[in-house]
Amino acid sequence: MYEAFTGAELSRSDFAVALGGGVTGDMCGFAAATYLRGIPFVQIPTTVLSQNDSSVGGKTGIDLECGKNLVGSFHQPCLVLADADTLSSLPSRYITDGFGEIIKHGCIKSAELFGLIEKHGTDMNRIEELTARSIEIKAGVVERDEKESGERMLLNFGHTVGHAIEKCAGYTGIAHGEAVGVGMCVMARAGEAAGLTAKGTCDRIEAVLKKCGMPTACGFSPEEICEAAMLDKKRRGDCLNVVLLREIGNSFVQPIQCAEFLDFVRKGMGV
Repeated sequence: MYEAFTGAELSRSDFAVALGGGVTGDMCGFAAATYLRGIPFVQIPTTVLSQNDSSVGGKTGIDLECGKNLVGSFHQPCLVLADADTLSSLPSRYITDGFGEIIKHGCIKSAELFGLIEKHGTDMNRIEELTARSIEIKAGVVERDEKESGERMLLNFGHTVGHAIEKCAGYTGIAHGEAVGVGMCVMARAGEAAGLTAKGTCDRIEAVLKKCGMPTACGFSPEEICEAAMLDKKRRGDCLNVVLLREIGNSFVQPIQCAEFLDFVRKGMGV
């Protein structure tokens, strides 16, 4: 991409356009953030996942072999154009995958949004309404905490375990939203076991994921997941900040000692 930018003789008065899914947007945004120390870019997300998550918020970056999103920068797009018509050619799996992030936004901030998905599932006749509500939640959080020093950490609900699952799977076989869905189940179940989350919360999350055709468990052991999670960006020294729910629509950040995280995940996986 850098070579293409130089070949086109782009200057700081030009801009790049990311037309595609989350990987396209993240890579284009990172290239734009670092080329000439920063040129503008436009996001035109074409998947449910990218329209509801990665295109909004200014996180750009690339994966390393040892972990996800470990190289990147905050670089806000100058425009995001989310057109529901671009979703018409998506395989059904990548529609349900994208609902993982919409469900997450309901879990952390809106019981009403969560209830709509409980009622209607992945009804694409309602996708514009659901996407608008989902983006409103995320954009509001980002406006209040762009660099993830406080409230924005809540957007990582399900992601500590989800990213670990993706890494364990070699980033193949399980999509991002699916892995996050499993991560949400683990965190909700572990929170209930610790008395921090209202009873029945995990059952509701599992039920809505199944309604949307998504998995609620993975084939990896707690030990494998914990090992993969130790390079998570939310780790601070020997402490890992995880996101838990008091109930649907009410979330908080809970620091957990890395030495205690394995036991926490075991409880979340019911083993």
